[in-house]
Amino acid sequence: MDNSLNEVVVQLANLLCQLKDSNNEQRNAAEEQLNNEWMAKQPVLLLTGLSNIARNHVDSQMRSHAAILLRRISLNLKGDNDYLWTSLPDDARQYCQMQLIESLNVETDLYVRRKICDTISELYKITVSKGLQWPELIQIVIECTESKKGEHRESAFKIISNVPSLIADYDIPTLKNVFNIALSDASEQVRISALEAVVNFMLEMNQDEVQQMFDLIPFMLNVLPPLANETGEDSLVNGIIYLIDLADSIPKCLKSVLEDVVTFMTELMKNEKFEDSTRQTALELLLTISESIPSLVRKSPTFQQQVIPVVLKWMTELDDDESWYTTEDLDDDENDTNSDVAEQAMDRIARSLGGKYVLPMTFELIPLMLQSQDWKERHAALMTISAIGEGCVKVMIDELDKVLDLIIPHLNDPHPRVRHAACHAIGQMSTDFADVIQIKFHDKILNALIPVMNDQYPRVQAHSAAALVNFAEEVQKQHLAGHLDNIFQHLLILLNNPKKYVQEQAITAIATVADSAEEEFIKYYDSIMPYLINILHNANNKEYRLLRGKTMECASLIALAVGKEIFSKNAIEFINILSQTQASIKESDDPQIPYLMAAWARICKILGKDFIPYLEIVIPPLLESAKKSPEVALIDNDEEDIEKKYSEEDGWEFIGLEGQKLGIKTTFLEEKCIAVEMLVCYAQELEEGFQMYAEEVMEIVVPLLKFYFYDDIRHSAAITIPELFNSMVKSNKYTHENLLNIWHNVCKEMLDIINRELDTTFLCKIYMSLQKCIEYLGNSCLTPELLEFFTNSTISQLDEYIQRTQRRTEYRNDQDHDAEDEENLQEEEADEDALLNEISKAIHLILKTHGTAYLPYFNNLVPIVDRFMNEINDIAAIQWAFCVYADLIEFTQAASWDYQGHFLEKMVSGISSPTADIRHTAACGIGLCAKFGGDVYGPACAASLPALVAVINDPNSRSQENILATEICISALGKICRYNNSHFNVNEVLPIWFNALPILEDVDEAEQTYEYLLELLEARNSIILTQDNLPKLVGIFTDVVTAQILSVEMTTYMINTVKTILSQCDENTKQSLWNSLTPDKQKFLTDTGFL
Repeated sequence: MDNSLNEVVVQLANLLCQLKDSNNEQRNAAEEQLNNEWMAKQPVLLLTGLSNIARNHVDSQMRSHAAILLRRISLNLKGDNDYLWTSLPDDARQYCQMQLIESLNVETDLYVRRKICDTISELYKITVSKGLQWPELIQIVIECTESKKGEHRESAFKIISNVPSLIADYDIPTLKNVFNIALSDASEQVRISALEAVVNFMLEMNQDEVQQMFDLIPFMLNVLPPLANETGEDSLVNGIIYLIDLADSIPKCLKSVLEDVVTFMTELMKNEKFEDSTRQTALELLLTISESIPSLVRKSPTFQQQVIPVVLKWMTELDDDESWYTTEDLDDDENDTNSDVAEQAMDRIARSLGGKYVLPMTFELIPLMLQSQDWKERHAALMTISAIGEGCVKVMIDELDKVLDLIIPHLNDPHPRVRHAACHAIGQMSTDFADVIQIKFHDKILNALIPVMNDQYPRVQAHSAAALVNFAEEVQKQHLAGHLDNIFQHLLILLNNPKKYVQEQAITAIATVADSAEEEFIKYYDSIMPYLINILHNANNKEYRLLRGKTMECASLIALAVGKEIFSKNAIEFINILSQTQASIKESDDPQIPYLMAAWARICKILGKDFIPYLEIVIPPLLESAKKSPEVALIDNDEEDIEKKYSEEDGWEFIGLEGQKLGIKTTFLEEKCIAVEMLVCYAQELEEGFQMYAEEVMEIVVPLLKFYFYDDIRHSAAITIPELFNSMVKSNKYTHENLLNIWHNVCKEMLDIINRELDTTFLCKIYMSLQKCIEYLGNSCLTPELLEFFTNSTISQLDEYIQRTQRRTEYRNDQDHDAEDEENLQEEEADEDALLNEISKAIHLILKTHGTAYLPYFNNLVPIVDRFMNEINDIAAIQWAFCVYADLIEFTQAASWDYQGHFLEKMVSGISSPTADIRHTAACGIGLCAKFGGDVYGPACAASLPALVAVINDPNSRSQENILATEICISALGKICRYNNSHFNVNEVLPIWFNALPILEDVDEAEQTYEYLLELLEARNSIILTQDNLPKLVGIFTDVVTAQILSVEMTTYMINTVKTILSQCDENTKQSLWNSLTPDKQKFLTDTGFL
């Protein structure tokens, strides 16, 4: 083969030179020749020739280029989805492998060696992935770890790092010894490569095996201190990054060295001889540890005492540059300075460790910093308060008045940067403590904040308006009303500020305040709306596009606030402006686009069905925005000019993917998301009026359920789908068969998501979407295949739920588990409860709309429902199982008896559970047995009576935690008496039930219960309608009608029945009954005309 390669090698060497040529035409021609003449027609010669060049060429640049190309081309997929490398004949592939191994032995150039290692690693991965072998490599790598040459040892660990599975068959003690020796190697590069290798090896081990590696951790950590004394910092940074990966995935391994890690990293952070990026990497390791093992960190006073003061010190590293005052673009500020990183760090520390840990140290330092003569200290203190609020909400919320007393005086600080920081703190706290801060401190904040809009510095003015936006977003209109004159007086002045960013912020503030003020804004409408219209008529230059967008937002929010009648005087003019603006947009990145889309949607909400004629203007560009696809790039780590080609400024974001980087250009994602959100709005608002676009929109949004680049787009797509079906159904323009054909295709996609989705939040959304679709499409809307798919997908998700429950149990049994960890787990459980609730609703609707037709598929669900009832020590799981069986009883009635062995005994005993939630669900199920199950359930209903009565008569039955369970027991008792009373003496039970009334909290059960009571009264039941019961009866009546929990029809029915009864009483009895009522109830009954 070598002889035949000679000419090939020469040709390829010339081709490689041309591929590196600076002349674009020659380089492009070379790329075309490589693709068309070599890859397409003679791949075997191409790969063998490249491996020969990588091994033998005299020029090191040619060798490295050949190694890189060999890797890239080998990874190309052929038409049959096979890699080019693995499709080579065995002899050709073995030749390439031998050339690479020889290169590993003899290559002297460090850069080329590393490229050879990368190529060997990637080719080994795809070799074994296709069931092929490369046994020589394993032996060579192990031999290299023991070589006398440092470059051999480094390369061995480089390959192990890239492909840890290469050495997976070796016993752990042997490998630990190999790693241990390498971590103490005389060569810095060997030590750092060994550190990377052992970390990556640990990351691929299972949980039981990896613990055997923990005693290597001190030796791994010892690699770093000598690196801190070297002149170059790259190895030190890389070493810390490897530990970050370890801390992120296997944090418990650092438990024994936590104090040492904190101390060493803090020393690095304080040492100003290092680059800021190095010090920031040290901080990142500490932050990762705090997020991964917060309970361990909370037990460490070292972290609190050492790290937090250093981070606060970083926040003072500010320059009072002139540019801060003169800039025209607020987005130009850097975000990678130590002060910016420190601010983000305090946010992360607070959220991971909580207020009980973070606040003592921070609020020991903050008051001192606020009293400092150095403006940077005061600025840092205020920005710290801003940063930690979200994470410390539970502790800080009771101290808000004291915190505000620290902040508010600095709205008048002598230094403008500090005033700016004080505005920032007010704005951030208005978000973090939303509702509470607005209700309790609206006057205190607004009286101090509004005057800052008169500040001499435009950036402070703008930031005070921004803080007002945050405050106003959550404020109730009554708390805003007394300040509106003052607010708009200041904002109108800001509208005339020469700084464009001040005008933009003022307009945003007006919009937000108007939105919150609602009808209170009407008095300002005539002075502000013409001003906004004027801006839209005259601010036509390109630099004003963002201002125009914000003005459209403001005007449309004002229109929404004041309503159709007030807005009508400007409606036509504003709509014409929107139409003209839309027609004038030529550039895809015009900042007006998202504002324009949202403005149209608000006008639709105002005009309702009157907006339909404008759809032909609005919808086509909206569909184009919704269809936009982001640019995606898969690039090699060693590709040249990556930052230039794929800059962050252009919207590129990357994630690592098996030795490469997957990039997505996010520029249009927000626009795409807004477009989908607006389509939801039109479908909801116009219903059948949107039918003409429903199918086209459906074709766009269904694939977006799998748009994993941007969660908000997926959520909006899920919300859109049922609204489109509602539009189709209400339009009456589809046959039932056509509608079901569309639905079945969509449903299949939704169920496919349910089958594979890992995000519980999105799962809730997709189940909710499925429920609404089934509600709109009605009975028998699912085929047998879809019923089976739904059941299997749901079983899959319930299995995942059980596994997550088991993991939480393991966390709770961990010796380091603490109160804050428990709070986090309870938050997770709240999300899980929400998911179970949505799954329950979906099963409920399928049983409701398919009845016994669902039973063949329900059979597959039974085993896991039983697991929830019997195996999982979890209240929510038991409740869920009872609910599923309760729905089965309600919608399959007598057919449900075939399943009673799975639930009935548990349901009856559940009434006596010490847990109120389980009592509630069990009693609900028994009530449904009585109502829908028929006589076969009679004995069980009778057997449940003592337990129901015991709950009702318990001394604590009416406490807040028990009341709902008690009322459902009263309701169940009534249902048994009403529907299934053949197995006991109903006359003995009715007095108990009657005396347990009223039901005042459970609205659903109240309606059914009082319907039964009124039936008994109309029938003049001798047990209920007695002279002795009249005071109780009137008491029930007044309690219920004053609580206003019944429908109008049922309330009227009750009043008329009671009036009939009272009409048959003498005057003394009537007066006595009236006198038994409290004055408040007498007044209510008189004022409402009920009596």
